[in-house]
Amino acid sequence: MRDFYLRLIGQHDLWMSGVALVICVLGTYATSTLGRQAAAASARRARVRWLLLGILALTFSIWSSSFIAMLGARVVMPSGFAPESMIASFIAAFVLVGLGATVTLTGRFPYAAAFGGAIAGLAISVMHYIGMSGFRVVGTIE
Repeated sequence: MRDFYLRLIGQHDLWMSGVALVICVLGTYATSTLGRQAAAASARRARVRWLLLGILALTFSIWSSSFIAMLGARVVMPSGFAPESMIASFIAAFVLVGLGATVTLTGRFPYAAAFGGAIAGLAISVMHYIGMSGFRVVGTIE
């Protein structure tokens, strides 16, 4: 735990990490509120709209909090992110979060919510790895 703390303090801008945390918390709250609205909606069309808003809220939340935190990393060389990887990571997160939310809200089998949550967790991992594949650093390895 001490190593984690020292790396966080030494290698990250704590202000950017704090902003990412606030976005994550607010996004989680917004997503749960929208999810409750989707579950409570009686009309199919209304349920789909609330579900889509919830999917967008969660996708934007995980995507933006992740990349704001990564922008806060202190890298000693010039670095940046390839735009195509950023777009691909957002699309992957949107598709998988959508699948997870759909399974959670419409699943008619035991543990549908847990299975949908696992898919949403997978969305975070996939989004992160696709995004990090676009991380570019100027330098050479000898």
